[in-house]
Amino acid sequence: MIFFQNPISIVLVIIGASLPDFDHNIKKLNVYKMIIIGLISFIILYIANLPYLVGIIFLIIPIIFYFSNHRGFTHSIFGIFLLSLLLSIVIIMGIFLIYPSLEYLDIMNNIENYFLVSTVIIVLVLGILTINKNLIVPFIVLFLLG
Repeated sequence: MIFFQNPISIVLVIIGASLPDFDHNIKKLNVYKMIIIGLISFIILYIANLPYLVGIIFLIIPIIFYFSNHRGFTHSIFGIFLLSLLLSIVIIMGIFLIYPSLEYLDIMNNIENYFLVSTVIIVLVLGILTINKNLIVPFIVLFLLG
């Protein structure tokens, strides 16, 4: 039984709604985690000779939050547009980075399944990084049930 027609869209809306408030002081620890993960992903992608632009963008997003005042740039029209654009690039490039690995493992026989699994992996990682820690378990359960 499917609860939601498109759970990935719902999850992306939740992530997008949580993102502008990362400029608040209580989210600084999450911003530091995102900076570290962005730096590590950039280094790994650079060493592996893969498109490291996704690592740079994933590093730029938390730096924007770090230097932004609460209810400042990230709550402006341009800030929301820029964050949405950067997050969309991270998601799309992340899907295309994970996709060849899944194809190489040859665990599925349908190309659409590779894209679906790649999307689920990227969305879950972003959800874990952005969603409130008290809501992560219900978030994952509802997403996987959807």
